[in-house]
Amino acid sequence: MKKAILIAASVLALAACAGGEQDQASYEITDSAESADAAAEMASADSEAPQLESGPAAIPASMPKLAYQYGYSYELPSPEVSRLMRKHADLCEKQGPTSCQIIGMNLSGNADENDMRGTLQLAVAASHARAVGALLEDEAENSGAEQVSANIAAEEVSKKIVDTEARIRSRTQLRERLTEVLKTRRGSVEELVAAERQVAQVNEEIDQARSWLKETQGRVTFSKLDVNYSSSDVVAGSFIDPIKAAMGSMGSVLGTIVAIFMLLGAIVLPLGGAALGIRAVARKFRPTAETAAASTGT
Repeated sequence: MKKAILIAASVLALAACAGGEQDQASYEITDSAESADAAAEMASADSEAPQLESGPAAIPASMPKLAYQYGYSYELPSPEVSRLMRKHADLCEKQGPTSCQIIGMNLSGNADENDMRGTLQLAVAASHARAVGALLEDEAENSGAEQVSANIAAEEVSKKIVDTEARIRSRTQLRERLTEVLKTRRGSVEELVAAERQVAQVNEEIDQARSWLKETQGRVTFSKLDVNYSSSDVVAGSFIDPIKAAMGSMGSVLGTIVAIFMLLGAIVLPLGGAALGIRAVARKFRPTAETAAASTGT
């Protein structure tokens, strides 16, 4: 009997141990599953989280405002100066008014005397200025012109533009305050009259500042491009050229001689007149002196 009870107790103990191990294993499996679910949720949350930029944050910067001025000079035979200038002007007009505009054109001299000079002034969109300059150079090269100079100059006008815009804002605010005073009619007559004068002065300052700002912004948008032309050839001499040179020299020599005679005349004539006058006076008094001397001798 006791042996049976001991066997039963052993069986129950073994069953309890097995149940405990099973419960522990079940707990461990559940805990592992929950850990896996938590890890999956964390991975999902990480994948949905916004990614940081790998590089440094972009820092906005204000680009400088530059007013460019281009200059080109060409030498070519006198008869070709006007032709090349017209070709360059036509080339500018073909670009359209939004890209290139003619603002000045001057041609002077005499082709026969090898003294032709010309200037073409253009206003070119700043983004197209280099391209237009290259087209002008190609056209000049095709016409047989020699480029003697090329330059680019720039003026930084950012600060001037910013200062002018700030001045316009401050003057506009002042005008609004003065206008409000005039509307409410607060103050004495003298104060109201002074306010009206100040409003007129402020309006003038605003107009001048806006005009300068518009002109400066135009210089930034459109660059100035000047093209200068001059003669390079030497006209062959002819039979009449030495004669013309000799006649010119003779004229200058004759002019010099006449000038010398005029100078001498201006000096000699007064001196000669004075000498003649003295001599006449001497002759007048000489007989009287001789008569006196004769009387004394007798």
